[in-house]
Amino acid sequence: MTQLDLLKPAHQKLFDDWSHTPGGRHVLQIAYALTARYARRYQQTGRRVSIRLVWESLRDQIVFIRARMKARGIMLEKLDGFALNDHLHAYVARHMVEHRKEWEGLFELRKLKE
Repeated sequence: MTQLDLLKPAHQKLFDDWSHTPGGRHVLQIAYALTARYARRYQQTGRRVSIRLVWESLRDQIVFIRARMKARGIMLEKLDGFALNDHLHAYVARHMVEHRKEWEGLFELRKLKE
């Protein structure tokens, strides 16, 4: 752990740690795929998407996602008792916008609370 890690907000560190696990990376890939559908609509109509919608869609499919992951030898670790911790979705949205510049404006990004 570096000194910079100590200065990171707790939820940002939680997201960073989660997104570097095999399970977190896999779920993040699925989140990107789900979001891509909404991004096409956004580009055509300007209608934004809620990251909560994407997150709850993942949560709805978590049983199937975990089964596919397990078949590949990947486990999704629970954080604070949840497979998809609610503290992470805002960071997922920011990650997507950072890595897919064409998705700028897709989500309404508010100031993060820690």
